[in-house]
Amino acid sequence: MTDNLKSICERINELCKNNQYEYKKTKEELIKLISRLKHLCFTQKGDIKEVLALHQELCEIKNRKGSFTEGSIAEDILTDLPAIIAKNDSDRTDEEILKIEPDENQREAIVLSSALLKHVVQILKSKKEKSKRYKIRIKNAIRTLTSINDSYDIIGVKEIFYQWIQDTDSDIQFFALFGLEHYYYDKNAEAMTKEEAGLLEEIIFATKVRETASTCCQILILNKKMTEFEAMMKMDSF
Repeated sequence: MTDNLKSICERINELCKNNQYEYKKTKEELIKLISRLKHLCFTQKGDIKEVLALHQELCEIKNRKGSFTEGSIAEDILTDLPAIIAKNDSDRTDEEILKIEPDENQREAIVLSSALLKHVVQILKSKKEKSKRYKIRIKNAIRTLTSINDSYDIIGVKEIFYQWIQDTDSDIQFFALFGLEHYYYDKNAEAMTKEEAGLLEEIIFATKVRETASTCCQILILNKKMTEFEAMMKMDSF
């Protein structure tokens, strides 16, 4: 980690925590700092734990500055970071399993991806809230989880996606289904059970969102639980 990265994180934290800095007057500086942070994260292989620690602190800051900055870092940095890490991982294989706590002496890409995975899982296990901010946080965590799983196999990721496709928020449900679809494209994916297929059928029947129904159909087609003709008929009557 560079001193520059650390100083940027400290300045963001200071601006968001200190009530003397008004939102409207500090927003422009926060945007510039987030942009600089993104550049450093994407161009250097340094330790990202400082950024994850910052994001965790921002999640706990109950003001507009904290909400804005938390969401911006999640959407502009964390969701894209797994692909950047994997791109620079020349030793990556198609069957590599990623753990929250990596074994000793693992290469840097595994350590960084594991740290990001741990952070995302902690968010998804956090206490549920009714706020819009919480829903955006969960949505971004699911997007990041999907991105990590596109590069490395994660034990238990299917169960996480199935948990969140049952959420009452349509955006969270859709992004969890999107992650599940990506999961089943992987040759190492577990076979779909009868109960899981039934759950997707229930969502198709209940949802009012066409994209959600279409994604469910695609997942069922991937698992040979529905033909393309059957999916077309369902979507025609949607």
